[in-house]
Amino acid sequence: MKHQEKPLDMIMTILREGGISNAARKMYLSQPALSQRISILEKKLGFQIFRRDITPMELTYEGNLYIKMLLDMEELEQNFSKQILEISQGFYGTISLGLTSMRAQQLLPRLLPLLKEQLPHLELKFFHGNNRAELNRLLEERKVDFIINSQLNPDFIQEELFSSILIAAVPLNHPLAITCKGEKHWSKKPPITLKEFENETFILNYEGQGGRIMTDRVFQMYHFTPSKTIEIFDYYTMTQLVQEQIGVALLPSSNIAYLYDNLSVCFFNLTQTDSMCTYLSYRKTLYLSPLIKRFIELCKSPQIWMVPEK
Repeated sequence: MKHQEKPLDMIMTILREGGISNAARKMYLSQPALSQRISILEKKLGFQIFRRDITPMELTYEGNLYIKMLLDMEELEQNFSKQILEISQGFYGTISLGLTSMRAQQLLPRLLPLLKEQLPHLELKFFHGNNRAELNRLLEERKVDFIINSQLNPDFIQEELFSSILIAAVPLNHPLAITCKGEKHWSKKPPITLKEFENETFILNYEGQGGRIMTDRVFQMYHFTPSKTIEIFDYYTMTQLVQEQIGVALLPSSNIAYLYDNLSVCFFNLTQTDSMCTYLSYRKTLYLSPLIKRFIELCKSPQIWMVPEK
């Protein structure tokens, strides 16, 4: 295998592997050989790239500035290549998108048919992130062009896709559902309070997930503490458990859009709720080609995010 000669590749491999020994094995080099290359580079630059008194190894302040410069230069080269390709090929190209598995379930069945129709020559690559920190890291390290997330970040440009509110979901045999005579859509029923669920089991996301953050804020609004809880990672499983009469849940309205038609669940607005925006985020240095601009427009299409009212 060919050695990774570029300074950026060497440094990023050392950071990922936590030290020179592990990185050397990954690069098919001896540990002394890689150490020597880093030493030569540091001597040429006139500063230390790594702090060697910390395990795993970390960048110095100067090293952080150097890495940012290398990443910016690499992106400039990529942007130039994209512009040249664009001149010759028009709306041909590749876009990479980072998102969570739950967001993929929600978005892709609606977005991909639209892209296939509007941008048939676009190649879309997907990268998975388990949480906000992983998605941010994918974008910061230039591994993806875009991420979909629900966290404000001043380091990125963020296009608002939609805003969610929390909707109460109950099984069809619940007393509240029986009184609404089969009407599922929350907009057509009077709002309720959490007092209705004092003795209910609540099905929640894990702590730290976006939906759980919203739910905890609503609990605080009502000064409400669930008597029993079950923690589940994804909304699809949560709604199935509600359907199977295991408990009730508070679900973001946008996430109901892709589940709504297949659910035997009754939904209600709350008298007090919270909202959370979801963004299509990208680096400020990303070259906005006509292809990318059109991709952003399509991601913001209301038909992807709207919830059916029936």
